[in-house]
Amino acid sequence: MACAVYGPRDIPRRSDFSMRGLLFCHVSRADFASPGGVRRARTAAGPTPGERELSLAVQDALAAAVRLESFPKSQIDVHLCVLEEEDGEDSTALCVTAAGLALVSAGIPMLDLLVGASSEAGSEGALTVGYLPNLEQLELLHFDGGFLTAEEASEALAAAAEGPCRAAQAGVRECLVREVADREERRRRKQQ
Repeated sequence: MACAVYGPRDIPRRSDFSMRGLLFCHVSRADFASPGGVRRARTAAGPTPGERELSLAVQDALAAAVRLESFPKSQIDVHLCVLEEEDGEDSTALCVTAAGLALVSAGIPMLDLLVGASSEAGSEGALTVGYLPNLEQLELLHFDGGFLTAEEASEALAAAAEGPCRAAQAGVRECLVREVADREERRRRKQQ
């Protein structure tokens, strides 16, 4: 997974004033990302329908987590590229976590660290969530599979929010602490 954050920057050629900034997300998959390194054939220029759907899901989760009111008349662009994907794997959780980490690393104010996780739901389904752990707030809910009973949905949601999301949060925090330490070390070396 590769992720880049651009902005905040002024919104070009916009006549109306908005107190909330805009956030755009674009997810693409590398041609060689499919299982076995087989190249995916693109039928037309631009994103595939799956990439558009994934972009919108990640964008919605990020927009709810970023403090967009801090950026009036501005926009933030998040670009993700899935470099490797296992057969049948849903990369939504990974995209949400990578984008949340990239935004925090870029210094964009957020309500909480946004992390994504997936868990099995029912006999043949998977539930993916985007979660703000400290606020205990769900920002993304995606189910892929058959039908769930209310009890199965509740169990899968609790399992995803508590287990994998807490583990992802710990990993993201560790990564950010390492990054801050590395930046501080580089700054000290420059001053010497």
